[in-house]
Amino acid sequence: MSFLINKLRRARQDLVDVFYYFARQGTLPTARRFLARAEATFQRLARMPGIGTRYEPDESLYAELRYFPSPASACTWFSTGLSPAGS
Repeated sequence: MSFLINKLRRARQDLVDVFYYFARQGTLPTARRFLARAEATFQRLARMPGIGTRYEPDESLYAELRYFPSPASACTWFSTGLSPAGS
């Protein structure tokens, strides 16, 4: 079972910004590798939404926040309201 990943507009812009940073400061292949690894991380998250460490917040608003490091970047997400893809 796989879940849908919904990237917020700001998250999508962050990915674009990092891509351009790597393309300018490094090489285009480096920037492309970053995006490929980020997408692989999102696909992994879609398959296993419970991975990562649960954040222990003082505010209940963030009670379902989870995070984990990945080769592309640190990912943070909310795991509330999960429903399988196509349902």
